[in-house]
Amino acid sequence: MNIALDRLKRLRERIGLFNGFTDGELVTVLKKVTERQILEDGQVIFREGAPGSVMYIIFSGEVRITRRLGLLHEEELALLEMGDCFGEMGLIDASPRSARAIAVGHTVLLGLRESVLKEFDASLAYKLYRNFAAILAARLRGANEHVARLTCSERQLSSRYKTLTGRLNELGGLRAADLSEADLSSSELRRGDFRGACFQGARLRGADLREADLRGADLRESWFVDTNLAGVDFSGADLRGAVFRGTNFEDALTRGAQLQGAKITEEFGETPPDFDADEG
Repeated sequence: MNIALDRLKRLRERIGLFNGFTDGELVTVLKKVTERQILEDGQVIFREGAPGSVMYIIFSGEVRITRRLGLLHEEELALLEMGDCFGEMGLIDASPRSARAIAVGHTVLLGLRESVLKEFDASLAYKLYRNFAAILAARLRGANEHVARLTCSERQLSSRYKTLTGRLNELGGLRAADLSEADLSSSELRRGDFRGACFQGARLRGADLREADLRGADLRESWFVDTNLAGVDFSGADLRGAVFRGTNFEDALTRGAQLQGAKITEEFGETPPDFDADEG
């Protein structure tokens, strides 16, 4: 294989997998390339769930990586450019493809199979796996930053949700409202009218629910951790599977409430809840 030195230099500069390779090592790898694919826009390279034993290097063009969301939708995970590689996890653990790869525009790919890697000497194999690790580490950092941004956005939305819930409570209560699975941690809900409301699976860590009216409310599997429930009326409420920990339950009423499976730990103020009432 006759490859000009300036072309080898460009390959090293543009393709992270070849970082630190000598000219001879790069030529050795290129001679072992088992697949060269020329694709047009929209052609599928591999599908999610398909067996994976080939890693691809984008020689030119772009590749879109997507993942299914339900039966009808999919999300874009990445848009890869010339010099990027993908599908490398198939070489490491032979796992099925975790996403779909699609060519964007005219695209040329080089493919390396796992069997080829085993033919390289120890020094060359070390450089390849070292560069694999560097590429994966960079992607992991990017994924962590993305998750951190999402978490920050989630916190902002959660804060606005709690503020809105508190405001609605001030304006006349949330009787029969559906607040299932809601994160209402640290919310100010004192004296709220929540009769018949659904709080199933809600998280109420540190919330202030003093003297709230929760008669007939659905509170199954909800979490009351460090929650102030002094004077709350749980009469007729469904508290099955609810968790109470470090909660002030002073003067709370539970007459007629369903309490099967409720988990109660630590202290609950000066007066324990009236669990002698009918538990349904």
